[in-house]
Amino acid sequence: MRQYALAIMMLCCVGLFWLTSVGGSLAYQLTRPIPTSLAIIHSRVYAQALTLAALGMAGLVDVYEHRHQTNEVATCSSLHPLL
Repeated sequence: MRQYALAIMMLCCVGLFWLTSVGGSLAYQLTRPIPTSLAIIHSRVYAQALTLAALGMAGLVDVYEHRHQTNEVATCSSLHPLL
């Protein structure tokens, strides 16, 4: 159950990151002398690239935590016979 809650929270964080990225990128793009439709397209592309990078980093953290947790359980099991 805890892992499910963490996964949902991670997805919410990624969604909020995407929304913030779109807003920030759109604010920047609107200061440039380009048509609004082009500014919106650029904002979405930049936000998507940032979100993919964030998802990659979240995946790396998840893999690192899983490996660290597995090693920790193995270490505890070798130290204590009941674990």
